[in-house]
Amino acid sequence: MATQDDSTPTAMSRWAPDLVDVLVYVVVLGLFVEYLPSVISETFTLSLLTAVLLKGVLEVVVRIKKRARARFTAARTPLGKVVAGLLLWGVLVGSSSSCSSSSTSSSATGSASGASCR
Repeated sequence: MATQDDSTPTAMSRWAPDLVDVLVYVVVLGLFVEYLPSVISETFTLSLLTAVLLKGVLEVVVRIKKRARARFTAARTPLGKVVAGLLLWGVLVGSSSSCSSSSTSSSATGSASGASCR
């Protein structure tokens, strides 16, 4: 009888955390739609699409932030530290300001993509 080696990750274990994240985003978005009249989502499909889009954007922002932080720690000169610090600050401010601009456009289009940024 052969034993199964559990040390190698399966395909399901690689994408399971992402699926859980998307499902949590859908539930939270559904709660916002249910209890806040300013958040409008026409269909479940739009809520699901919004959750997938949010997951993608958050993954991109986290990767950019990690690269900027690595550049900050790798900088040797004071000028390099200042430039890398400004880059990191720009990523942090830019990612939070995109939430405020998307919340104003979401009410006009009928999607609730801006609700998660509040």
